[in-house]
Amino acid sequence: MARRILASLLLVTAVGLLAVPAQAETITFSGHAHGQVISNQIGGVTITAHNKSRKDAQGNYLTLAAIFDTTSNPTEDSDLEDPFSEAGNLAGNTFMGNALILAENNTGYSPPTDTILDKPDDEGSRRTDDGNWIKFAFDTELTELGWDVIDLEKVSAERSATIFTDGDGTTVRIEWYDEFGSGTDDDLESLALNTYGAGDFGFGDNSLNRFAPITAAYLRGINSDFGNIKSAQFIIGGSLGIDNLTYSAVPEPGSLALLATGLAVLVVVRRRRSI
Repeated sequence: MARRILASLLLVTAVGLLAVPAQAETITFSGHAHGQVISNQIGGVTITAHNKSRKDAQGNYLTLAAIFDTTSNPTEDSDLEDPFSEAGNLAGNTFMGNALILAENNTGYSPPTDTILDKPDDEGSRRTDDGNWIKFAFDTELTELGWDVIDLEKVSAERSATIFTDGDGTTVRIEWYDEFGSGTDDDLESLALNTYGAGDFGFGDNSLNRFAPITAAYLRGINSDFGNIKSAQFIIGGSLGIDNLTYSAVPEPGSLALLATGLAVLVVVRRRRSI
């Protein structure tokens, strides 16, 4: 009798855990100083960057993703300063705090003693290749990923994309904006319009937009071999900042193990009762 009760409790607990959807978490980049170079300071994610438009004194391309405090004033780029009221589906004197930029200089950067840039500013070059990027590699697999973008101009959006990679290395590339696209879900701008309302998405200096979360299921609709999101590489097509990465992790396997245990104990109990 006790075993049957235990098995039932295990089964009910496991089913309850599986029924609860994964809770979304948000990386706000808060708690870091203006100009702080970011790599592994944020739990659960490793951040790398590459700037093919700038080299250091030794002739190496810059590889710095850095914090830009949008509440600082004055800064090296007023287009990245609060409030964001010019255009976009989040515009309206919205104060964002810290955002992440692809650094265009390494002034004052002297690791390991000094990892804070003296004059943080975002890279504004409008490349036509994939030479400028910020990559987020997550410790766990994700079911979805969304983010906010500040100071996004149309010409920058046309050159920007996100490359999603699963745990096996399968990739799906999603363009941010396609001026001559079909107007359906073929780029992130279209997805945002469909989610937040037509006409709300806007470009320009001091703009602020939220992209609709991209789900692993949506990516599998493009490439059936795609699993879950393990990393996201943001191809930076011009001046912009990234903020509020919102993601949901794949449920831990412990819930599935608990369910299997409960079912196994129930089978054993029933077999013994039938003997």
